[in-house]
Amino acid sequence: MIDTTVTDALENIEPKQEMLASNIPEMIERNRQHGIERINEWSRWAIIIIAAFYVNVPAFSIKNQGTSDIIIGLWALLNLSMTLAVLSNHYPKKSVQTLWLIVDIAIAGFLMYESGGFHSPFGTTLFVVILMGSIRIGTFENFATLAGICVVY
Repeated sequence: MIDTTVTDALENIEPKQEMLASNIPEMIERNRQHGIERINEWSRWAIIIIAAFYVNVPAFSIKNQGTSDIIIGLWALLNLSMTLAVLSNHYPKKSVQTLWLIVDIAIAGFLMYESGGFHSPFGTTLFVVILMGSIRIGTFENFATLAGICVVY
C-alpha cells in the first residue's frame, strides 16, 4: 500500500517537471523583461529628480521655469502610475513601452530646448532617456526612434 502511494506520487510529479522544464525559456525571458522594467523605472525617477534640480537651480537659465516645473511634475505623475503598475506585477506591452519612450524623449527634448539646446545640462538627459528606452524595444523600433529624433532635431 505504501509502495503504490509513493509510485502514484512520483507519477504525478514527473509530468509537472516536464511542464516546468518546457516553460523555462519563457520564464527566463519574462524575468529578464521584469528586471528591465524595474531598472527603467528607477532610472527614470533618478532622471526626474535631477531634471527638477536643474530647473530650480538659479545657475541654469531656463526660459519658462514654471512651465518646466509643471512638465516635470506631470512626468513624475505618469512615472508614478507606471511604477505602481510595475510594483504590482503589471508589465507594459511593447506598444506602451514605445509610447513611454516617445513621452520621455518629448519631455527631455522640451527641457533641452527650454534651457539652451545641446549645450544645456539636459543634453545628457535626452541621451540617457534614449538609452533606457532602447533596452526595452526591438531593433526596428530603435531605428524608427533614431529617425524621429533626427527629424525633430
